[in-house]
Amino acid sequence: MDIGNACTNDRCDPASGTCEHVPVVCNDGNFCTRDFCDPQGGKCQSVPEPDGTACDDGNLCTTGDQCRSGGCVATPVVCADTDVCTTDACDPAIGQCLHVPLSCDDGNACTVDHCEPTCVVPDSGGTATLPPRGCGYASGLSAVPGAPFQIGGVLRDFVCPSSGSGVCSFAPPIPGVDCDQAGGTLGGEEACAGAVLSFTFIGTGPLSGINHSVDVPVSLEIHAAPRTPGDSVQSFATDLFRLSGEITGDPLFAQLRIEAGTDFGMPSPGHTTLVQSGGSWVVESYFDLSYRIDYVATAVLLGQSGTRPRVPRERRRLCGRWDEFAGLIEPAGRHRLLLSDHG
Repeated sequence: MDIGNACTNDRCDPASGTCEHVPVVCNDGNFCTRDFCDPQGGKCQSVPEPDGTACDDGNLCTTGDQCRSGGCVATPVVCADTDVCTTDACDPAIGQCLHVPLSCDDGNACTVDHCEPTCVVPDSGGTATLPPRGCGYASGLSAVPGAPFQIGGVLRDFVCPSSGSGVCSFAPPIPGVDCDQAGGTLGGEEACAGAVLSFTFIGTGPLSGINHSVDVPVSLEIHAAPRTPGDSVQSFATDLFRLSGEITGDPLFAQLRIEAGTDFGMPSPGHTTLVQSGGSWVVESYFDLSYRIDYVATAVLLGQSGTRPRVPRERRRLCGRWDEFAGLIEPAGRHRLLLSDHG
């Protein structure tokens, strides 16, 4: 017998001969909705639970689950342990943080590889100033196509220039004190700096035995994507926008000039991660740097190899983990430079 309720399923029980009126069950599986049957049409309806109602998103790697606008929202568990030499993640099967030591094995038996947080800088308004002063981007040796030497280097001694802006596209807000401001191609910050690029040249073939170092003053501009000061871990894209420097009168090079950077037609994207450690920041940073070197050799080189006016553009990688090189020459066209504590 139909009792006129659209929210029941009515039937006669053949065993007892009595009518049964089974309520319609409405459940959309969402913790954050209240489900009911509309007696007018017999259809299930849902309305959001009040914001702040406890819920469960089914993910052990989130915390603080609560309803917002009919959905369950939660905050991911932060597993950063301030050690850049571990890979930190929450295991969704057990809901606990795992800190796996980073493998630095480059597959080359002639290197001794390990990871160490080599760049630590002081706090500056809840973040770190870039480029990181007191640190440097260092490289191992690599063969240079078309040139009779291997080359390595350290980009170091970052300073805020006190006069002039070098290759920078903007005037520093307070020369010598404050050389960064909001803006740049990545929408976060642009920063000017002076620095020293220390090259090491190791002769090959007929120039074997030559081991020469030269310091090139350079000017550079770095762009960074937005980051949130105060966050304990800040990870964001960066770009080496411009870099230029030149020397003359060196014993091996009558002239040596380097240019690099995205704005000079040599894309040089990168990435930086800042991890808070007490009142300081551990900086992990790299750039995939494209550059060009022009040089005019002196008689020391001319007498054995002739003049070579240009080194082809190379892709060079800078990254914030340290490898101890033991005579390693990486394949031509790829050069690893590492953010370290070179000052």
